[in-house]
Amino acid sequence: MTNNTTTAIAGQTASKTCGAQPHDGQTRIEIFTDGSCIGNPGPGGYGAVFLRKDAGGTIIKTDELSGHDLMTTNIRMELTAACCALEGLGRVTAEPITLFCDANLIPNAMNDWLAKWKAKDWKKANGKPVENRDL
Repeated sequence: MTNNTTTAIAGQTASKTCGAQPHDGQTRIEIFTDGSCIGNPGPGGYGAVFLRKDAGGTIIKTDELSGHDLMTTNIRMELTAACCALEGLGRVTAEPITLFCDANLIPNAMNDWLAKWKAKDWKKANGKPVENRDL
């Protein structure tokens, strides 16, 4: 599966590509996620919107998902949104996938930190356990 991860921050976009770009005539999937809570920790929720686009960028299908937790954190809801969105695809696809989120945490964790955490038996640089490892 080809994955492209992009983070949108306050009107700016920082992109890190982790796979091939769509070729002529190929459809693609764009996923927009967000998660938050009131209080930190506190009750929270997450959501994702899926757009399947044709080669010209026209939306040919949409879908969405959402969920909540009565006691959670902002970071956990951001991660849950991304994880549930990718799981929500329900199948392996050859289509390029771009995941948009407003949390630097998602691309940093997947593109930079994950290999280090695994190599250090799921411990951060300070020796403390990685939070939300289950996600």
